[in-house]
Amino acid sequence: MLTVGAAFPGRFGVPQHVLSGVPWERRFTRLDETVALWRQLWAAPEGGGSFQGSLLRFEELPPMTAPSRPGGPPVWLGGASESALRRVGRYYEGWMPYPPSADGYADGLAAVRATAAEAGRDAAAVTPALFVSVVVTDTVERGRELLRTFAEASYGLPLEQL
Repeated sequence: MLTVGAAFPGRFGVPQHVLSGVPWERRFTRLDETVALWRQLWAAPEGGGSFQGSLLRFEELPPMTAPSRPGGPPVWLGGASESALRRVGRYYEGWMPYPPSADGYADGLAAVRATAAEAGRDAAAVTPALFVSVVVTDTVERGRELLRTFAEASYGLPLEQL
């Protein structure tokens, strides 16, 4: 068991990749392998079989409760970088641009769909979404105040940047 205080004295908010023991450069390999493992478990909930990734390896998979949806739930990925768009097109069922940009939405969705088609997937099989923070108030000023507080508390960013 890793005790953060002992391993990182005087530090709060240790990055998750440090705690997981996965180098920063391999964080997306771990993500993709984790999702592939989930999908294998969902496809064969009776267990057995093995999983052999470059980071994750399991000689015998345990039985699990079958998902209510055949094949398991859809898995979505958020991101707007070129690598994130390619990853979504190759492996994921949904895309949420993050951070959202009105200017980049159409281009991002086109890139996701083109990559899906290149990977032999139905380009329309990836569901696009939009990440939006909304507050409804009596005045615009009060709404901005609440969103500013939310942005700073939740993301540590000024509202204008978020």
